[in-house]
Amino acid sequence: AVAVWNGTRQELRSMPGNFEAAERLVFLTMVLAQHFSAKGDKMRQRGLLEGCLDVVTLPRHRQIMRGFLARAAVRAGDLQAAEAWLKPCDPLSDDLQMDSAWRFSRAFIDTAYGNFQRVLDVLGPGPQDVPIEDASDDVCTVFRANAWEKLGRVDQAVALLRQRMVVGGGTGRQVVQRVIQMYSDWSLCAISYPQAAAG
Repeated sequence: AVAVWNGTRQELRSMPGNFEAAERLVFLTMVLAQHFSAKGDKMRQRGLLEGCLDVVTLPRHRQIMRGFLARAAVRAGDLQAAEAWLKPCDPLSDDLQMDSAWRFSRAFIDTAYGNFQRVLDVLGPGPQDVPIEDASDDVCTVFRANAWEKLGRVDQAVALLRQRMVVGGGTGRQVVQRVIQMYSDWSLCAISYPQAAAG
């Protein structure tokens, strides 16, 4: 996969308008960045993200990469860098993927700040209030529920988590659990998740 990533990046350098190559590079970057993040190799993850951002030209691809870089900066404890990565992004895009990348990243940063009302402003108080792309629905549900819990509305958080577990079908519970475990150091939904899972 890394060899294909390198080859695709070279291909884009020589043909910047190659949409198919750009889509392939963005997809590979997301998969590999998550892999290296899980392995604890933050430098390799950042190198991939910045390497992709260097060569992609479409606003959608650039916003997705900037979102990843902002979230990686938060995980590294550098909120100033996270804000800088996100600042050039469009907060009002009519492209669902671009908009979701911005909303998830903004909610991520605001969760790190402890600004939970802002998380709800960005993601919406419920799952039908703000459109979010399918790929980000589960993680945004967890961050939304966590914000409700931290604002003292555990009942609302439990209801959101239960609803997402049902909507997700047989894997709904596992996916929500995986998101919470991925950010275990943040203690997301510490009260509401056990209640939702027990129900």
